[in-house]
Amino acid sequence: MLFRSGATTSAGLEAGLPGGTLHFYKLNAYHNRYIPITRDFVFRGNAEIGYGHGYDGKPLPFFRNYYLGGPGNLRGFYPGNVGPKDINNTPTGGSRKLLVNAELLFPFPGLPNDKSVRVATFADAGIIGESYTVGDVRTSVGFSVSYVSPFGPLKISFAQPIKSQIGDVKQKIQFQFGQQF
Repeated sequence: MLFRSGATTSAGLEAGLPGGTLHFYKLNAYHNRYIPITRDFVFRGNAEIGYGHGYDGKPLPFFRNYYLGGPGNLRGFYPGNVGPKDINNTPTGGSRKLLVNAELLFPFPGLPNDKSVRVATFADAGIIGESYTVGDVRTSVGFSVSYVSPFGPLKISFAQPIKSQIGDVKQKIQFQFGQQF
């Protein structure tokens, strides 16, 4: 069954231990909330923030950088493609992440009593980089259809990037199988 109410909050620390070869830390926080509006309509809000840095004079290892884009976070953008890029337009990720998602969930038209299928309209906004600059925020809007199948949750999203930058690869139709974000 799909969620109608409740919240999840988590925070974490990831670090390379002293004496090892990796000298970094990453702080992450996540909050997800479902708020029933009416019997059929549910608001879902999600916020994620992350910060990483090296220590002992070392930078954050490139393979520990944050990335955005894809059906699990910033829909409408190709997975991992949002944020700084190198001279070849290859995403390099960044040491800071900020992501906000808002959705209005409701029953699939014509199937009001089927709790395994749901439609949502959404707006996503996120930024990756070494600093947060308003001009670097990417946004998208769209709608999705979720189905809790016997094999696990399935979701298809149709998204339109509203604010993008040159070099961003857009992906307007995305599929997700497994855990709902």
